[in-house]
Amino acid sequence: EYTKERVMPIFQTVLEEQRSISKNFKLVLKDEIFYFKCLMFPYDGMVLCQYRDITERSQQKLELERNNRELYEIQKAALIGSWQYESDTRTFSYAGHTDIMCTEEPQDINIDIYLQHVLPEDRETFNNWLEQNLQGDMENSVDYRILYQKQIFYIRLKAFTRERHKDGTTTMEGYIQNITDIQRRRNDINLLTHCLL
Repeated sequence: EYTKERVMPIFQTVLEEQRSISKNFKLVLKDEIFYFKCLMFPYDGMVLCQYRDITERSQQKLELERNNRELYEIQKAALIGSWQYESDTRTFSYAGHTDIMCTEEPQDINIDIYLQHVLPEDRETFNNWLEQNLQGDMENSVDYRILYQKQIFYIRLKAFTRERHKDGTTTMEGYIQNITDIQRRRNDINLLTHCLL
């Protein structure tokens, strides 16, 4: 019944408008759900149908959508985004949920301009980490501080892919995380421990 209610109006459209329609449908049979793509053609006052079982593909798509929603919520809760660095243009691109500079739409910034936000005492650490990663040593993450909108934020970067191009340039990708709250709690604990001792 579920499928019939959705298929019959399409049949009517094919007959009345004498045009072909391709549509996906869900078919519920007892405890199982199937998905199929149905191609409908007008043919001598009838509807000629060709259908293909797309259950596996549809289930994979639903699972992927579910995983993406879950990942999206985790990224928001953990204040995580993604970044990409292009060595030829020295462009740092980032997007995500860090609540600092990041939005869901990718943002591009020249690395020299980005470094102006990094606190002076953390720039060497950042530059050393970037150089090590460009050379292929991607084991470590880097923690540093930035000054943005008159506030200091703690940032963590980690690279997870690096691609060396034929022209000698390098593209890297990784995650960026706002660890300000984590670091402030750690600082509070350290201060409290120091006071108690």
